Amino acid sequence: MRYPKARLLVAAIISLLVPACSYGPRVEDFPPARKPAGVVSTLYLGDEILQAEVLAVEEDALLVLGDQSSPHRLAGKLARIPLSILRRGQFAYAGGFRYNIFSYLVAYGSEDMEPYEATGADLAASPLDRDNLRLLSRYPQGVSEELLARLEAAYGEIEALGSGRGG
Repeated sequence: MRYPKARLLVAAIISLLVPACSYGPRVEDFPPARKPAGVVSTLYLGDEILQAEVLAVEEDALLVLGDQSSPHRLAGKLARIPLSILRRGQFAYAGGFRYNIFSYLVAYGSEDMEPYEATGADLAASPLDRDNLRLLSRYPQGVSEELLARLEAAYGEIEALGSGRGG
């Protein structure tokens, strides 16, 4: 057997270097993982535009909290937005990372994040897309009646738009 010590040394170096390599996103580079807020969204509701945080994703609606700085009438309020009236939605950080030839060489940052864009009909038709968006909401497990009561105590009674169920 030739060079057994050299082979052992090479194996030891490789075993030390492999854990040091990382591929893919890191928690510190993914803003939704660093704070307990839901994904930021821009919702196009007919002629209105609402900036909101997605609190929960339901089978047929989004439960959102309107951005307080928004000029929309739902600013700072809870709202249930039925998917049937959502003309289009843009959801920050929900589209995933862009992968390219430099993926191994460049650290990921928020500028590498794709927004996710979908219509209400797209979300209604795709359980997978709803589930992916649900994971980025503030309450991915859903909102219980008790939690909904606490949210309404903090932000006021929930606004129901369109044909969705009210609270």
